[in-house]
Amino acid sequence: APTNRLSVLGSVDVSGNVGIGTVAPSAKLHVVGGGIMARLENIFGSSIVSLKPVVGGSGIIRFEDGISLGHIVYTHSINRMDFETSGVLRLVIDGSGNVGIGTPTPAAKLEIQEGDVYIDKNQGKLIMKSPDGSCSACGPDDSDNWTCSSVTCP
Repeated sequence: APTNRLSVLGSVDVSGNVGIGTVAPSAKLHVVGGGIMARLENIFGSSIVSLKPVVGGSGIIRFEDGISLGHIVYTHSINRMDFETSGVLRLVIDGSGNVGIGTPTPAAKLEIQEGDVYIDKNQGKLIMKSPDGSCSACGPDDSDNWTCSSVTCP
């Protein structure tokens, strides 16, 4: 007799939906319960969760609690990953590696729209590398004057 088996508490309906912990599954796999809802464990290395939509589609991880939504969306047709909270786009990584905060189309490696950038690290500085390869650290001094000085590039 075989020792491997599948035990399901729930139902499989005629449309092919599988329910675990529910008798009325509303998706291809519908899990209801408490604690850890799913666990993927690979004893030989990395565990991978793969979302494979149709060509040109999007892979979406959706977080919802009935009040607000959060999404991580990868749109294959434009090679862009979006991060949304409360149903609003907050951060984008585009196909060229540009990161946008507050903009869906970042025009530089980092573009921030409609917001401040706060650096708090014992007078943290903004380090910039010039075309000749030298670096400067700029930021406020003890009198809140903006100053720059040459530094070793990180």
